[in-house]
Amino acid sequence: MIRLKNLILESDSTVESVAIEFYNEYTKKFKFISIGINHLNCAWVTKEFYNWAKNKGYSNLEIMYFVEPKPELVAKLKQYGVLSNSYDSDGEAHIVPVYNGYIIDYTIGQFTGRNEKYKITLKTQWKSVYEKYGYGTNNYDDTNDGIKITDDSIYQSYNIQPQQPALQATSKYDASGIDTPNDPTM
Repeated sequence: MIRLKNLILESDSTVESVAIEFYNEYTKKFKFISIGINHLNCAWVTKEFYNWAKNKGYSNLEIMYFVEPKPELVAKLKQYGVLSNSYDSDGEAHIVPVYNGYIIDYTIGQFTGRNEKYKITLKTQWKSVYEKYGYGTNNYDDTNDGIKITDDSIYQSYNIQPQQPALQATSKYDASGIDTPNDPTM
């Protein structure tokens, strides 16, 4: 039992270190806004993480797709304050990277309303986090329990269009790449 517990702890710390490594590398280039206007797009960050991890040589990668909740449930969840008013009334699908059996959700703040870097959840325990937001209550023909575990082919098969976040501004160039002097009087 102790050996199993140690393996789980070791796996957790490996996932945590990979999550931190990606976060630190990408926040140098892009604005990671987890809540509010222009919050981070789950499709973009999932695809970027998946490709980044593959390029780093990490294996045991998956993508987990959550079918959008039904509109009737979305209305109730908005009424009770579980989902924000900015959440699409028709429901929104959600997509997250899975590494080593753990979901790493960089966009969890859109649900919790807290500015979180990421949330790590054991893949088999996804309902403990996502069910309260209506996920797992709707199904497609090719999903099970309202989710689909797949690879990056889902972007083409479901026609998912990731939206890149804004670039971080540098001291010489703003996020658009236009030369902007540091002196505000110029």
